[in-house]
Amino acid sequence: MNPKQQYPDRLVADPRRQASDPQPYLPPPVSLSFGDGRVDGYAEAIATGEINVQALDDLPALKGECTIRIELPLGRAVSRGRARKVNRKARTCTIVLTTLKSGGRFLLAAALAEGEQQSREP
Repeated sequence: MNPKQQYPDRLVADPRRQASDPQPYLPPPVSLSFGDGRVDGYAEAIATGEINVQALDDLPALKGECTIRIELPLGRAVSRGRARKVNRKARTCTIVLTTLKSGGRFLLAAALAEGEQQSREP
């Protein structure tokens, strides 16, 4: 069976694709831990000091500090933060970063630099 027909919702390598062709942007996966609760989703935007998260499921009450784990191409960035803008209907929230751990400064800096570079390309 043709892979594009078998897995229409997944990216399939195109043999005609050149190495110089722009790569599609795939938002990094994010996991938020609030006490006993956990939210999985994707980082829609990573800016200096905050991350906009699109949750995969309904958002629980986001109170207090949370632990944020972001899977980046260079590795996992772990930090702590607080939820600020929460839209439960749209399943989005903004997390304000308070503490970066586990080499997070370098990984987040790399992600920001990569995002800026992609936004400049035509």
